[in-house]
Amino acid sequence: MQSDANGAAVRQERSSESRGGRIVGIAIVTLVFALVTMALGQKIWTAPPGASAPPAGFVPFFIVLELASDVLFGLGVSFVIVGYGLVARARQPLWLTYATYVSIAWLMLSWWPHGNLHRVTPVGAWDRLLYIDYGFHLSLMVGTAIVALFFIRVLSAVRG
Repeated sequence: MQSDANGAAVRQERSSESRGGRIVGIAIVTLVFALVTMALGQKIWTAPPGASAPPAGFVPFFIVLELASDVLFGLGVSFVIVGYGLVARARQPLWLTYATYVSIAWLMLSWWPHGNLHRVTPVGAWDRLLYIDYGFHLSLMVGTAIVALFFIRVLSAVRG
């Protein structure tokens, strides 16, 4: 009986160490990709000639939004790397597992290109704005519904 308790304690300790290492790895990947997106955003999506700039008092608020989307993009890359195994542990149908994994990744990754595409869309280019909003907003709505379905199914299984 004593050896079972010792074995369980050792497994718990290894599991905690493994989780700690995973968290550090996720933090590093998140930071690296957040920094990459910060560095590349203005270079990939250059403002069109004649683009208006926000009033100086609004700039800090736009910077905060950009920083948030950069960090969320980094978290999204981390999720792409480690998330599938976590989602699969819920033992849902394969189609729902894949759909949820892709949806969560998209919910995290899409804000960086979405915000930057809005920023560089020329004033009055309503067709482009509509493409951006349909492409991002509708896909985010579908992804949210998929994640909600997954969540409901998992909680229903737990309640039994």
